[in-house]
Amino acid sequence: MTITSTEAAAILGLTTASIRSLVFRGDLAPVRPGARPLRFVREAVIELEWRRRSPSEKARIARAAERMRGKMDRGQERTA
Repeated sequence: MTITSTEAAAILGLTTASIRSLVFRGDLAPVRPGARPLRFVREAVIELEWRRRSPSEKARIARAAERMRGKMDRGQERTA
């Protein structure tokens, strides 16, 4: 699925000018370079958003995910 520069900017919390800057620096590749309007693969934008997070934020998310997995596992044990 492709998204527009505006949608990519919303995901990354940036402006569309910043999105163009990311493209210029090679940090984000559009689906068709040189085409206008720019479009991006949604998963690539989400991956970039993850890479931009701080290590402490990634660790916090990993801990929360682990807690959720534990709750889901305990819920499955009760229904089995």
